[in-house]
Parts: sequence; structure tokens; C-alpha cells
Amino acid sequence: MKVTMFSNYLNHHQLPFCLAMDELTDHHFTFVSTSGISQMRLDLGYQDMDHQYPFVIASYESQELGKKAFELADSSDIVILGAAPRKFVLERMKNRKLTFHYSERLFKRGFLGRFSPTTMRYCINKMIGLDNDSQYLMCAGNYVASDFNQIGWFRGRALKWGYFPAFMTYEQSQVIHPERRSYSILWAGRLIDWKHPELILDAAKHLRQKEIPFQITVVGTGELKEELEQQAETEHLNDVITFSGSVSPEKVREYMADSDIFLATSDAQEGWGAVINEAMNSGCAVIASHAMGAAGFLIEHEKNGLVFESGNTADFLEQISCITGNKKRCAELGWNAYQTIANEWNAKTAANRFLKLSESIIHHEAETYKTGPCSPAVGITPKEYLMAVRNR
Repeated sequence: MKVTMFSNYLNHHQLPFCLAMDELTDHHFTFVSTSGISQMRLDLGYQDMDHQYPFVIASYESQELGKKAFELADSSDIVILGAAPRKFVLERMKNRKLTFHYSERLFKRGFLGRFSPTTMRYCINKMIGLDNDSQYLMCAGNYVASDFNQIGWFRGRALKWGYFPAFMTYEQSQVIHPERRSYSILWAGRLIDWKHPELILDAAKHLRQKEIPFQITVVGTGELKEELEQQAETEHLNDVITFSGSVSPEKVREYMADSDIFLATSDAQEGWGAVINEAMNSGCAVIASHAMGAAGFLIEHEKNGLVFESGNTADFLEQISCITGNKKRCAELGWNAYQTIANEWNAKTAANRFLKLSESIIHHEAETYKTGPCSPAVGITPKEYLMAVRNR
């Protein structure tokens, strides 16, 4: 089976899935990079992977490679369109060839997103008949299906998906540390407003007031770094908060494996949040904002992690209180989180399911999954999801 995936550039969050697809298709898989990686990403420690793997075509480099990309879009049995121009698949969509649209939320920024050029293009394409039963939505986030439902696209054809960072195998004793007296807490990401790193300081003050021993490590850089460091110094939190700056993705995973708790604090502008996958794989008890796309797919509240209401600092601190002071509870959540990634939310499982599902669609058969990758994505709003979490 010939499969082609289009996206802006290959990164370490997509690579494991691509490697699995290349193997499962007996090297009949192609990743088409349409724009290349930005300098900003390179500065954050990303690698330029567009020239490291034989299955990658950098279509932006020449007219010949661009032409080859269009040929693959037409001739492939299956096409996945991610963060790439839809011009590559317009003819394919008109000809009702199986196409999967890999997308985060349309309306990360709320109501005004309904008037964006992207939304308008979808609406126009809907009117001219491009939304048909050969088009499927791969939802990279808990609220993607709901957003697309609002403009009438992909009804009944939305699937749970996401990003699949490298899965690392651990023994329980390697990542679960109940013997420690102090809690090792990690925050990792860009230090920018919508990731809400200010909650790190709130957490530190809360835990110090409760006289719970802890150490918070902050990995990353960004426009708020200097301000946060100054505030930590002013509030005498230097001894419990360490700012480690920008490090490689591999080093981030080392920090995660050595941590008990991971704080994922972004608001709705975080379409997915692959740090949640990585932290769960590393045996961390994750405390995640309900607005992050990955939270609703990966975390079962109070079973393999905790979810707090985005923008509600009191709720955030309450969730921290639920697991600090109870080492056994923290360890249970962390190991359950590891099992979730090991058993279901990993690249190999996703690739296997994706190919089986695609074959069943092509042959008009029924291949369904109840949970995890390729299971049906229900159109749920952030408010509905939060109500469901609180009513458990």
C-alpha cells in the first residue's frame, strides 16, 4: 500500500509514526515536507530532519521535487494532509480518493476564529462538494471534532489522533521514585504567556506554605524567562526553582524520567501538547490544563493523571494538593500513565491501526476501535469536557 504524508517539516514528534509507517508499508511511505523548519525551532533545539531519512521529499527545494509531490498526492492509495497547503490534495478530493486531514483545533482563539481564512476555505469547499465520504479527519486534540462540526465538515468521520513522540521502555524502578522524601516537579516548554509558566511560582508558594519538600525544574526559554527569574528571586524561591534554559529534546526526556510530577499548564492555544505524551511515558504524574488538546485523549482524571480547569489557579493548586503528601498516590498515577502510552498511545500502535482502518475503508469493511488512536472522536466542547471530568 502506497502512503504519502504532507506536512510543513518532519520533527521528532512525527518521526516515530513515520518510521513505523515506512516499515509497515515495506518502504512505500513518503513524507513530503512543504516548507522546511524555521530558525526559531532550530534555536529551541529541534533538528532539521528533512534530509536525514530516505522517505522524505523536501518539495520546497526545486520545481522537480514539487512536481513529484503532486504526483504522489494523485497516485498514492492513502494521503495524510497535515500542516501543508491543500492545493496538493484538491484534485484528489474531487476524485473522491481516500484522504485523511490531520488537524489541530480551528478555533484555538475563540469566536473570531470562525471568520479566519482557513475556516472560510473549508466552508467554500463544503459548498462545492469536497466534503465527501472519502475524506476523514484525524483529530490532534480533544476539541477538534467539535470545531469542525460547527462548520459541518467530517460529521461521523472524525478519529482520535494526536502526536506520537518516541516511546521509551522503562522498568518501573527507573521512573517511579516513591523512596524520595522530596517531590521532583518539572515544567518544560517555551516561556510565553499562553503556556502560563507563572503557575510554576504559584505552585512553589503553595507547596512551601504547606511545608511539603519539593524541587521544581523549569526547562525552556522565552520572552518571560527573565521576568520569572526575577520574580522567583524577589519571592525567595531561588532555592526551590531551577531555571535550566533551553536543552535538547533528548535531555528533556532525561529530566522527565527523573521527575515525579509534570505540570502542563497551557491554555487553548496549545492544540495538542506532546509534552504530556512524553511525561506520561516517563512515569510522571501529570497535572494538565483541560484546555490542552492532549489532556482529554490521554488522561483519565484521577486514574493516570489529573486535570485542572484552565485559568483557575485555585483548581490547579487543589490538584497539586491531591498528590503531594501522598507518595503512593503519586506513584500510582505515574505508573498508570506509563502503561497508557505503552499499551495504546504510541507510534507503532497508531500506525498499525491506521493501516488496518484504511484497508477496511477501501474494502468497505468495518474496522473499529473503542479507545485510543483511530477510535471515533466525539464532538465535545471544553466546557462539556470539564463537566465530565468533575462529575466522575
